[in-house]
Amino acid sequence: MDSFGNAAPLRCIVDISAQIDLKAEALACHESQRAWLRRQHGMDDYIESMKRWSARRGAQIGAAFGEGFSQHLGHPHPEDDVLCELVNAVAMSGA
Repeated sequence: MDSFGNAAPLRCIVDISAQIDLKAEALACHESQRAWLRRQHGMDDYIESMKRWSARRGAQIGAAFGEGFSQHLGHPHPEDDVLCELVNAVAMSGA
């Protein structure tokens, strides 16, 4: 979501089903972010929240979990969308 609550535009989604446990483990290492979330927002389910978001993205491509990406195209960035090709992702329609 963007700062206005609108869905962020995606160019592609990568199936991260095989890496979801590793991603959760890495996220759990960010104790300062966890402490900030508890202090500022009274929440402590950030890992489960990540899994819920990843499950939504995964469902868009028929996978258990997914992660979306958007590459900036055009000057001064590349004209072609090499990101999706490099990660072997599923391109989103309209992309």
